[in-house]
Amino acid sequence: MEREEREEGSNKQLYTSLNSKGLTTNDATIVTARQGHASWLYNSFVYIHAGRIPGTGRGRSYVDDLWRLNIAKQEPDTTPRWEPVQLATTQKPQHRHNQSVVVYNDSAYIFGGSGYSGYFDDLWKLDLNSHEWTLIKPNNSSPPSRHGHSAVLYKNKMWVFGGKRSPEDKLLFYNEILCFDFATNLWETVSMDSSLGIPAPRCWQSCDVVGSWMIIYGGFYMKGKKEFYFDDTWICDLEAKKWRQVEIKGKGKPHMRNRTISAVVGSKDAALAMKQVYFWIQGGNYFDSKTRKDEFFSDSWLLSLTWKEEGSSVVGEWRKTEGKLQKDVADMSRGHHSLVLAKDGKKGYIFGGERKRVRFNDLVLVQFYPDPTENRTISAVVGSKDAALAMKQVYFWIQGGNYFDSKTRKDEFFSDSWLLSLTWKEEGRHMLHRLCRPPSIHLSFNLAAVLPRRIT
Repeated sequence: MEREEREEGSNKQLYTSLNSKGLTTNDATIVTARQGHASWLYNSFVYIHAGRIPGTGRGRSYVDDLWRLNIAKQEPDTTPRWEPVQLATTQKPQHRHNQSVVVYNDSAYIFGGSGYSGYFDDLWKLDLNSHEWTLIKPNNSSPPSRHGHSAVLYKNKMWVFGGKRSPEDKLLFYNEILCFDFATNLWETVSMDSSLGIPAPRCWQSCDVVGSWMIIYGGFYMKGKKEFYFDDTWICDLEAKKWRQVEIKGKGKPHMRNRTISAVVGSKDAALAMKQVYFWIQGGNYFDSKTRKDEFFSDSWLLSLTWKEEGSSVVGEWRKTEGKLQKDVADMSRGHHSLVLAKDGKKGYIFGGERKRVRFNDLVLVQFYPDPTENRTISAVVGSKDAALAMKQVYFWIQGGNYFDSKTRKDEFFSDSWLLSLTWKEEGRHMLHRLCRPPSIHLSFNLAAVLPRRIT
């Protein structure tokens, strides 16, 4: 029974504040509260770039600053210290927010956004060793300006989806896929196979990449004065250049929303090998046009994506996950915040955001437990399957896995292996089974380089 409860409660989050007590925004080592900023992780540093900060009244204020924090130096009960990054040159991107970022070859690439000068179509490169900004001049025309779009890195290219802009006071929303090739310095509007559908134009959607899949969820669209929010999930196969919508099963799912944070959690290689990807979202907001109220969410959800073979349909099931707040974290209801995930996919760093025009500058460590990609054994039917069926005796082998003891709060990882012998007399009769470790089975383990299977 405890095992069953463990499965239902899988993927909890523990939120821990990394902001020190006693420091205020007047301290030089605290980043100004903001929303719509860009953030990324490089080596042991969390970087924060630009964003929208509190203005006067309903006025909008933007910044062009760049900060970083060395997470490797943060020990328990030690004050985290932000430091402003000293730039090598005076050239840098204008004040903005809602820009996208990818990290490639020791550099961060910032695209688009909006600020005092309107919407941007520029692409900037920040060398993360010298901290020198360079304006990239492509060998062809830049795509239309936009903000609130998403960008991911796949095969040495930056792939961009969605976003909006408002030329001549007219709102334009996008659902195209753009691609910037770092090798050729060229932009491309990708021709997509839409035979299985295509997502509606939108901005402020959630997005992450695993294998060749770019996963998007939710977002915002506006027609005239009417606002629309989404709760759909789509997969763009960047290799096959094809869209498909995820088939959601089960009754529970998140309320439609935009401006959430999201990530594929756990080991991406393990997820691809198991054909089960876990996509996590938290927060965001929804404006009810009837009540004229803004709802900011604190909840978190995990979407389990499964498929049988390449090219087959993808089935998703949402499960609301439990978030535990440490006593120094008051509330996680917010939108327009940022998340950078550690390489192992087991923890991340959340910064900033806003709730009802109140902006934040807190840094929160989120830890995911247990790792959903580790809660598995490996298994196989061993020997000749044809011979096994002919003899009416099948051998099913398992190895490893883990078990969490809810009383001791300890995870036990197994190294043992077992063989299940399945026998029957004739079709339709009861099947007998015997779990054993027969001495006739000899096992040898060798290290091998295993590549994840590409998803198309």
